[in-house]
Amino acid sequence: MLSQGILRSSNLPKLKLCAWYRPQEEPSKAAARGTSVDTIFRQILTGLKDFPDGTAADIQAADWGACQTDQVTGKNLVLARKEQCAVRIPGFPNPGEVDALCPKLFCSFDIKNGQHYDYELQMAAYAWGLMEKFFAETWTTWLLFCDLRRVYKYAFTYSKARKLVLEVRAQYEAAAPPVFNPYCSWCANAGECPVLINRADQALALAEKPKFDFQAVLASPQRLGAFLTACHGVELYQQQASDRAKQYLQQKVEVPGWSLVTRLPGKYVETPVLQPLVNRLGAARVLEEYGHLSEAKYQKLCAEAGLSPDSAAVKQGASATYLRSTPELTKEGGE
Repeated sequence: MLSQGILRSSNLPKLKLCAWYRPQEEPSKAAARGTSVDTIFRQILTGLKDFPDGTAADIQAADWGACQTDQVTGKNLVLARKEQCAVRIPGFPNPGEVDALCPKLFCSFDIKNGQHYDYELQMAAYAWGLMEKFFAETWTTWLLFCDLRRVYKYAFTYSKARKLVLEVRAQYEAAAPPVFNPYCSWCANAGECPVLINRADQALALAEKPKFDFQAVLASPQRLGAFLTACHGVELYQQQASDRAKQYLQQKVEVPGWSLVTRLPGKYVETPVLQPLVNRLGAARVLEEYGHLSEAKYQKLCAEAGLSPDSAAVKQGASATYLRSTPELTKEGGE
């Protein structure tokens, strides 16, 4: 049975698309890293200089965010402790939380890791709540994308922020029917959502008749095997279908339910640029940022250096278990 998630500021972008969005209970790796960066970001702003639980990458990302915050706020007071950053939003059961705020400049800050997403609605909720708290008519929210090293600014009037949030809240409270959207795979309702079940029913009609019942499939090893085989069959055509859809969209031909998204490639530096860093910081510090080296590359370097590889230095990661489709063998003769 479908159940709605709690009305939260962080869910507003998803709830705008579907009132039944409910986040997974188990946080993703990206969310866990986001929590780590948030914590270090707050610690830097409150004057701490030692972060025993943070990775080098997380510390650098948080430090970049703190520098951007300092550039905006100058010598004005910045609040960053969790109890100072709680935001009560009208009509929401639980308070939200910004990562830092500057009451004198009527602005707040949120540090984000990973790719860029549209956070306007979440920022509008924070702005509305903070304008209520500080009796302000305008509020500015700064989004600090620490992995992309980009800063985004949202400026709100009281009426604009309130209007944006109330529109989504009304849709949520009306419990409008589910709608297929890009966040479906993140939703805890995905296994029982009628929209997704109907789509699966259409795609797998030949494999599963009558009506597709996902819970019944999970309860039966025989039906589960048939379902996975059907999924594999559909997957074989997925790339071709995706490529054709891209062609249509690039030609400005609508493909219902789909759109093109361009992701910027990652930035990097060539290895010769690192030599001054090695000279200044030492090889050990630079190599620390590179992480592990494969056994094959280690052996290659040892060979070039005329050294014998140290077998005790070679570590092995955890094994991974995965499914593989096995063909059915036809028995010759009777039992």
